[in-house]
Amino acid sequence: MTLKYASKWKMLAFIIFAAAKALQAVFIAYMFQQFVNFAQNPQGSLLEMTV
Repeated sequence: MTLKYASKWKMLAFIIFAAAKALQAVFIAYMFQQFVNFAQNPQGSLLEMTV
């Protein structure tokens, strides 16, 4: 029902921001995985990995 009253540009902005929020969660999970891998098998520098 709200799709009927919302403007198209607001819906597009919502979709873009929702996708960005979802990618943020994926990025955090990836970085956590990298830190766990480094803790189990340290190679290189932790500073280089984070930058």
